[in-house]
Formats: sequence, structure tokens, C-alpha cells
Amino acid sequence: MSDEHRVLVAEARRALAAVRPQISWQDPRPAVRLTLPDGRDVVRLEETWGTGVPLRAADEQECVDALNTVLAEHGFPEQSVSGGSDSGDLVVTSVRRRDGARFEWRAKGRVRLWVDLPG
Repeated sequence: MSDEHRVLVAEARRALAAVRPQISWQDPRPAVRLTLPDGRDVVRLEETWGTGVPLRAADEQECVDALNTVLAEHGFPEQSVSGGSDSGDLVVTSVRRRDGARFEWRAKGRVRLWVDLPG
């Protein structure tokens, strides 16, 4: 696994904790290979969960702004929050062109983030 991707997730966690200090983070899970519902094979890196952070509409943009700062520092395009999940999660997804790395953040009753690399 790339140290760069570990650093990206660690910095994203710190950025979210700065705007939502009540987040309690679990240790990241080990990397796993999986096939996504759209058929793509990926290696999921640094998947981590945070609890204790009920989000209100006013909080969404604060979290996205914090994530966008980190994404930009790592060469990912900035994103806006969407309600683009079937389960009603708030979602931020950003794909970096140079290596196809995909950063994803989801929030509903808890926060989840990870990086997928083409597998």
C-alpha cells in the first residue's frame, strides 16, 4: 500500500476532526481486494469509521470544505456533497486522474472514508 494514500486518509481524518472534534475514529482496516457493484476490481485502502457526529445541513459544507483542502493538496479534484447513495448517505467522491485513485467519504449516522485503487 502506498504511504501517500495512508497520509491522505490520516489528513482527511484530522481535517474532519478539526471541524467535528466529537468524531471518535476506529483504526483503519487492512487493505482488501474487492469487486464493486459496477464490476470494477479495486484494492480498498485505509477504510475507517468515525462515530459520534450527527450531521445537520449546516455541518455538511464545513466537512466538505475541510475535505476539499486535503483533496487539493493530494492532486484530487475538489467536490461538493451529494445525497447520491441509495441508503441516504451524504457522499463526497473524488477520482485522481494520474493513478485512478478514488477517495470516498460517506456520512449518515456515522462517518466512513477510504481510498480505492484500481486492482
